[in-house]
Amino acid sequence: MLWMTASAEAQAATAGPARTSIARTLLGDAAFAIDARSDGKVGVGVSAGDSTLVLAFEERAVNQWLTDWGRALADTTRPKKGQSKVLKATIEESGQVAGAMTLRRLVSHTDSHYEVFLANRTFGGFTVPLERHDADILVAAMRKAVATTHRMSKAR
Repeated sequence: MLWMTASAEAQAATAGPARTSIARTLLGDAAFAIDARSDGKVGVGVSAGDSTLVLAFEERAVNQWLTDWGRALADTTRPKKGQSKVLKATIEESGQVAGAMTLRRLVSHTDSHYEVFLANRTFGGFTVPLERHDADILVAAMRKAVATTHRMSKAR
C-alpha cells in the first residue's frame, strides 16, 4: 500500500482534473490539441501564427455544437448565383466572460469553404481556414473527446 504525506494528499487533491489526450494535429495552418477531462469538460488548445488559445467546454455544450454542425452539413441547398450563405456551429465556454469556437461553412453558388473562428476572453480572436477534410477531423476529435469525457467523469 502506498502511503502519502498530508501535503502530498493535499497536492494530489488540488492537481485538477485528469486529462486524456484525444488529438494533436495540424488543421489548416493551426496546431490543435484536444483533451478529454475528468471534470466533464473538453479542453481545446489552438496555436496559429502568433496566436494561442486554450478553451474548456462543458460536455453538454459540445454535444449541442456537434448537433448544430451536423445540421450545417446536412443543408444541401445552394444559394442563387451571386449570393452566398453562412452555416455555423458555435460553442462557448461557461461563464460571463468566456472564449468560444465557431466552425463555419461558407456556401456559394458553386462551392463551400470552411473555417474555424476562435474567440478569446477579451473579445479578440483569430480565424483558421480549413479544408472540408480538416473540418471533419476536428468534428471527429471533438466527438471522441466528449465520449471520453463522459466516461471519465462517470468513473470519478
